[in-house]
Amino acid sequence: MLLSSSESVFSSYLNLYIAILLVVLIVFFVSLAVRVIAGRRLKAEESAYEHAISSDPRLRFIRHDLENYTRVFAAGNMNMDSLVKYIVEDKEKSAGDNGIAMTADVKPLQVDMDVKRATALLTNLLDNAIEASVNAAKAGCETPFVHVVISAKQIYVMNSKPEDVRPIERNFETVKENAGMHGMGMTIIRRVTEDLGGRIEMKDNGDTFEIRICFKRR
Repeated sequence: MLLSSSESVFSSYLNLYIAILLVVLIVFFVSLAVRVIAGRRLKAEESAYEHAISSDPRLRFIRHDLENYTRVFAAGNMNMDSLVKYIVEDKEKSAGDNGIAMTADVKPLQVDMDVKRATALLTNLLDNAIEASVNAAKAGCETPFVHVVISAKQIYVMNSKPEDVRPIERNFETVKENAGMHGMGMTIIRRVTEDLGGRIEMKDNGDTFEIRICFKRR
């Protein structure tokens, strides 16, 4: 009688253990299936996003500028002189990471503009120069460089570029496959400069390119 009772209790505990184990296994496999499905959906969405980005230059510009804005705003509040210096130093690091020698002489710009305009203008201007220099290196330039001078009411940038590329003749219209033509963000640069009452001067020297932005003195 006692043995039978013990066997009954053991059988009950065993059945309970098996039931719990089955529940755990079911939950595990269901959650695994959910993760697999979610992972595939996320991968499909990322693939669609990358395709959209690569096929539409406007979306590339938006993502490009968002990355710049994120780095600037993460740096915290600062006055315009500090902001200009921070952006230039950030791009110096980016140039160095790409094997480009970048030199900069930065003095107070003395232009009244907000953080958004300053970020859009400087980051696109310097990214263009770095991008063109990277393409010059790919084309065989042994000493690709970017030189930046910022002073009162003036921004000057000179950089290497592929000798056979003529950005002025092409009106700065580029796509990703022809990224050495200074096109990325040029529309933004023009718009910001014009909004601030400035003007842009450009000079193509064959294997180098110069751009000077001058603002009105008040």
